[in-house]
Amino acid sequence: MKGKFIGFVLGTIVGAIIFGSVAIAANTEMRTLNAAFSGIRIDIDQTRFTPTDVTGKEVEPFIVDGTTYLPVRAIAEAFSKDVVWDSELKIIRIFAKSEPLTEAEVSEAFAEFYLSDDTLQDYKINSAELYDLEFLRNVWRVDFSVLPKEGHNGWMAGNGGLGENGWIVNKMLFVYVTKTDGVVDLWIIGTGL
Repeated sequence: MKGKFIGFVLGTIVGAIIFGSVAIAANTEMRTLNAAFSGIRIDIDQTRFTPTDVTGKEVEPFIVDGTTYLPVRAIAEAFSKDVVWDSELKIIRIFAKSEPLTEAEVSEAFAEFYLSDDTLQDYKINSAELYDLEFLRNVWRVDFSVLPKEGHNGWMAGNGGLGENGWIVNKMLFVYVTKTDGVVDLWIIGTGL
């Protein structure tokens, strides 16, 4: 397993703090288009692909002013990507598709990241649970405790409290975790203050 540290955001998660996503913003504007539907065929790796919507209904590509338009969800899913529509911000988010993850896998990746920090004597996971965010999948809320090598210092910043024998308890982070081909990647995306 490998861990990645992309960003550490203080405060609550806001907006779209995402690694590896494609975001397409759009303003609402009504236009009349002349679209050419001419039976466009899609082949992916020499295999015929028929795009469908979320209900399974076939969706036909079309051409407007020389540009071919394809259904983004169907194309993204054909390449094993997850698609999330953020209706409030009007953003299409495309992510790497993740295999199912267990709490133990998330905890192990998280511990590996933190145990590489030379300021800790010890570390333990109190809980790791899937956290529901509309605009981002595979987010976990991880509660943990640490035992710093030299006092509590900066470890007391944010949501930690000092427990017995120098342990700092009840710290919490939100992490974005994916698993592809058995490899777990973890990105720290925010704290819960």
